[in-house]
Amino acid sequence: MILRWVMALWLAVPCGLAMAHSNLSEYVQHDVHLEASKSYIDLTVQLTFFDDAAEAQRRVLDCNGDGDFSAQEREVFKKALLTDAEKALSLQVAGARVDLVPRFDPEVECAVPPGGEAHLRFEIRLHFFADLPAQPDGRAALEVNDSLFADVPAMASLRVSAKDGIQISAANGGRER
Repeated sequence: MILRWVMALWLAVPCGLAMAHSNLSEYVQHDVHLEASKSYIDLTVQLTFFDDAAEAQRRVLDCNGDGDFSAQEREVFKKALLTDAEKALSLQVAGARVDLVPRFDPEVECAVPPGGEAHLRFEIRLHFFADLPAQPDGRAALEVNDSLFADVPAMASLRVSAKDGIQISAANGGRER
């Protein structure tokens, strides 16, 4: 599944896509936060896996199967995440693709519930920025494409914020492709 949000803005516009299912633990939650300023855009993607999907990601991270996440295993996992993100995430401003540059190392967290009664969670946070090209009329449409973990059903949300006097206005709603 590929998730796509289209935003028109006075430099950023909110839209969202949300899906529901009777067993939400089968889904990966995509929380995307886009913050626009006059000269750059910050993009943060948080992916949350639950139960079996969380266990699958945990097994990928723990490649030697010892139940521990070594520094080397974390580095290999993070490098693979960034490689996947280069292909699966994109940002377009006024129809032109802009480069997303990693801002921080990916964050990975696995919450193992005590006693096994609660749901297992596996979270990934990716942080990027992009230079915002100058727009002659000060307006631009932004499009965020997220196809990370496209083989897993998804729930998605998008938050947009602005600073430096940027005004946000909605254009057309989110859509799935």
